Amino acid sequence: MLIFSEVYCLPGWPCSLAMLAGGAFADPVPTGGQWDKFNISIGGFTSRSSSELTINNTNTGLGVAIDLENTLAVESRFDTVRLDTLYRWGQTDRHQIEFHYFVNNREGIRTLDQDLTIGNTTYPAGTTLETGLNLTFANIDYAYAVLQDDRVRLAISGGLHVTSIGLTIDSQGFALQEAEEFTAPLPVIGFRLDVATAKNWKILSRVDVFYLEYDEFTGGLADTYFGVEWNPFKHVGFGLGYNHVTYRVEAAGTDAASLGWTER
Repeated sequence: MLIFSEVYCLPGWPCSLAMLAGGAFADPVPTGGQWDKFNISIGGFTSRSSSELTINNTNTGLGVAIDLENTLAVESRFDTVRLDTLYRWGQTDRHQIEFHYFVNNREGIRTLDQDLTIGNTTYPAGTTLETGLNLTFANIDYAYAVLQDDRVRLAISGGLHVTSIGLTIDSQGFALQEAEEFTAPLPVIGFRLDVATAKNWKILSRVDVFYLEYDEFTGGLADTYFGVEWNPFKHVGFGLGYNHVTYRVEAAGTDAASLGWTER
């Protein structure tokens, strides 16, 4: 069993995401009650990460929590690109489909100063470990606007969050390797609230939540976003946003994993 927890924080911000640049494609330009028919945003962010990992021994069921940055020298800072897109349809554009995606790949090399047990493997002091942590986050949601006028758009939503985690810990000198991979699809419900504050300016917010206990599976997620968007041109805009995600999944079985983190 794999247990993983992680915190991403932008320097100077508590667990935040900065959308440094975005492109919004709307027809027509949003003024008051005119909402984007189609929007695609590409943003870059730099974040500082704190990660904790536990891989349980398959025989004893026990494991020790490991700080990936301090113990295995996994990079604490990373840069990545995030993609967000949406499309609205219907006579009043009340129906909305949206997609969000980003990837976080980090590595670390550390020579141990004391013995370290990870899962079924004990690495003796003096061993050089190469660690790779690959995380992919994607979700697709449908939303319907129950309230929409010239200034405010309120929608209820439902969708699927899919998170993939890949971890490798390798030591060529001792021919030892630990590898774990886990993909978690989680259904979510939530709402979206957009407010047109002035011509070409909008405040955007959304919340997705999830909790499920089924058979040997337990999972929970809370995803909140708040941002400001400015569209000075007909097909180009810019935005700044804050996104906070708390995520935890537990599953039993030989190939299953338990994971959780707070990110961005």
